[in-house]
Amino acid sequence: MKTIRMLLVLFFVAASSLPISAKVHILLDEEACAKSATHIVVATEGNDIDGQLQVIESWKGDLRPDDTLTIPEFASFKSLESQTVKCNSDFQLCVNGAPEERVTCSRMILFLRKDLRQGKWNGIGELIVVQTTIWIEGKRSFALQDASKDERGTLARFGLTEQQIKARVIAVLQTKDG
Repeated sequence: MKTIRMLLVLFFVAASSLPISAKVHILLDEEACAKSATHIVVATEGNDIDGQLQVIESWKGDLRPDDTLTIPEFASFKSLESQTVKCNSDFQLCVNGAPEERVTCSRMILFLRKDLRQGKWNGIGELIVVQTTIWIEGKRSFALQDASKDERGTLARFGLTEQQIKARVIAVLQTKDG
C-alpha cells in the first residue's frame, strides 16, 4: 500500500511539471445572434462566389426565398485557401494526411442586421456578416472562431447540424416573441 501511494505521489509530481497549454477559442453564439438579428436566412452564393447571395429560407425578418442579398465580404471566400477549415480545436481529432475540409458557400445561415441609414447588411454587434455566418456542408457546420472587429477569425467546425441550429434559433425566437 505504501508503494502504491509513493508511485501515485511520483506520478502527480511528474505530471504537474509537464508544460500544458490550451487556447480558449471564441465561438459564435447562435442563440445570442438570433436575439439581436433583424433577419436570419439560409442563403447560397450559387455558382460564383462574388458576394451576390440568394435567399433559400427565411427564419426571421421580411426576406423571402429567391430574394438577392449583396454582401461584398463573401467574395473573400473565392479562393480555395479562404474556404479551408482549420483543425485548431483542442477537442477535435486532427489527422495528418486527412483530406482538407472546405466550405463551398452553397448553404449558409446568416444572422443579419439591416442598416437602414446606409442600406446595407451588417453582422451582429461589431462583427461583419461573414463572422456571424454558419456554413452548412451536408450534416456538418462551420463558423469563424476567434472573430473580432480586428480579426476575421479562422474557419473551424461548429459542431451542430443545420436541424439542431434551426431548433435552437426557433426556440429563442419563440421565447423572445412569446
